[in-house]
Amino acid sequence: MNAADTSHALGPDLALLAPPSFAIRPSAQGLTGSEASTGAALSVLVKVTAAGSLSPDRLIESALVLMQKKYPGAERIGVPESIAINGSSARSALLRATTPSTVPIHIALTAVIVPDPGNPLQQRNLIVVLEVPTAAFEQQRAYYQGFAQQRLRIGAVVSAPSAPSAPSAPAAPPASPAPLVLELAPMAPAEEAETATTSAAAPPPAPVRVAVGKPPAPAPVRVAAEKPAAPARARERTQSPAAPPSVAKYEDALLASAASGQRTLAFSILLSFVARAVGNVPDVPVFLAYAIGAAVLIYAISGVLKICTGMGYSMNAKLVLMFCSSVPLLGIACWVYLSIKTTRRLRAAGYQVGLFGARA
Repeated sequence: MNAADTSHALGPDLALLAPPSFAIRPSAQGLTGSEASTGAALSVLVKVTAAGSLSPDRLIESALVLMQKKYPGAERIGVPESIAINGSSARSALLRATTPSTVPIHIALTAVIVPDPGNPLQQRNLIVVLEVPTAAFEQQRAYYQGFAQQRLRIGAVVSAPSAPSAPSAPAAPPASPAPLVLELAPMAPAEEAETATTSAAAPPPAPVRVAVGKPPAPAPVRVAAEKPAAPARARERTQSPAAPPSVAKYEDALLASAASGQRTLAFSILLSFVARAVGNVPDVPVFLAYAIGAAVLIYAISGVLKICTGMGYSMNAKLVLMFCSSVPLLGIACWVYLSIKTTRRLRAAGYQVGLFGARA
């Protein structure tokens, strides 16, 4: 922090303290910016929804799904961590990805939910997305990974960014919040990052809108925000059949795939012991014993593929896990490892997980 840092208002009590290396500008959903010296892109997304409609865990999972849609094949690094920003509970996560121009990047995500002091029936959902080329990220890992935690100001009185005051009117109930438009700053190509340092006066690139929940397309896509009316999981799944798929629906599909694969592996572990017991019976034909073992292996591999799809694993990871599944004893260890990873992900998303997988 130094005197050259600039404060950019996100609301009456929200602000971003930006370093001089970042060129920041307002966007439809908050702020976007870029760092000319490294080619890093910054997006701060703010959305008001009904109080209690989203939790920090749910918000960070939605942000992870958003980035995995923008960069197919992006890999998560570790699991989301709990942090505090000016007393507010937040979550941070890290991904590794490759841009369309084959530039490796690291993506630091931070999600925080802030109550609205002007309306107790509402909450502000903030997502900070920082996309940094891997070479620059590794040189200043702590700086970029803790960027949002160090520079978001919550609770500070800042000047409102908007319009002239109007006569006070009764606040409308927030039962049906407006659709959520997620706007992300574009990554600057590697060769343009160097030339940008010599022309600081050049305007920053225009914002790019990322389609969430649809096949990739250049047009902007609107994502329906969740409603707070019904109980937790039932509420997330009640949407109009005519509406486009939302981030929540896409994420639920991934979680359902992982839960189904975990259930398959749980039964596969039991069936593998049964197959071994059958194979040790003297009167059982050898062909039948091998056929039962092969059937159990194929069944288990189907569960491995479902979990890999739900967890966003790359094709190389899928092939390695499929090979490990075919090796005696190593396969069972691999299945147990995948089941534990899936259990952590499902519990973080609010599911109850038992011995044979997530409960409905």
